[in-house]
Amino acid sequence: MALPDQPRGAIVVTGCGAAGRAAATATAATTVTPGELPGAVKSGAVLLIAATPGAHAEVTAVARGGRAAGALTVVVTPPPETEGERQSLARVRKVADAAVVAPPPRGVTDAAGTLAVGVDAIVALVSETGLVNVDLADLDTVLAGTGAAALCRGREPSGETAVASALEPLDGLDATTGVLVHVAGGEAMSVATAGEAIEAVGDRVPPEAHLIWGAAIDEALAGELRVRLVVAGVTPGGADACPRCGAGMETYELGTSATRACEGCGYAGVGVRR
Repeated sequence: MALPDQPRGAIVVTGCGAAGRAAATATAATTVTPGELPGAVKSGAVLLIAATPGAHAEVTAVARGGRAAGALTVVVTPPPETEGERQSLARVRKVADAAVVAPPPRGVTDAAGTLAVGVDAIVALVSETGLVNVDLADLDTVLAGTGAAALCRGREPSGETAVASALEPLDGLDATTGVLVHVAGGEAMSVATAGEAIEAVGDRVPPEAHLIWGAAIDEALAGELRVRLVVAGVTPGGADACPRCGAGMETYELGTSATRACEGCGYAGVGVRR
């Protein structure tokens, strides 16, 4: 299948593994198979790779091709469940700009469904128009070269509770380098209301973290706010999960200061708040 060159700013989606391919077909963005990538991805595009954990070897090759073409290369994958999957994901993070771990949303139990929702959420986040828009350049700013990231979602009556719900799977946010936030609400939502949710995110992450946000009206959300967050530098699994490989983190204290380091891959330098 011959594909036209993607214009700068395009979103190209490919799937690796059976569930990954199923997820790739669920999005409205341009979809290609791994074999169709040469000539289909150009500098300035975003390549989303929907990846089943067991297909990380295939993902590595595809991610290398995407980065070589100059695309922001982002792997979307469910949380790893075994040590082998965690090690495999660590290798993917070394070749992709970021591997975004997407926990299954409520009511979704299979990998294909989790990936479909995750890919669609990222595409929607940077393509939907609203009160304040975010775009592919914002995604690039937050994710480029970070390695680890998490996709979080929350839907509650207030911005504070929606953010708290979205970030609950993470627990440890001290390693956060940036957050892309999208807030949606009913017709009564104002920019000020959205700002309360943004403030709730800012209160939970380090002050030096790069925070970019957007907001939109969704009539289906009367009386509720929905937040979608791409959090760079962390992964789901709690404060003891290494943001690079998902293995356990250990705390080392020296005088009045403390830092966390991974016994598995050597990732270090995560400060511990007192």
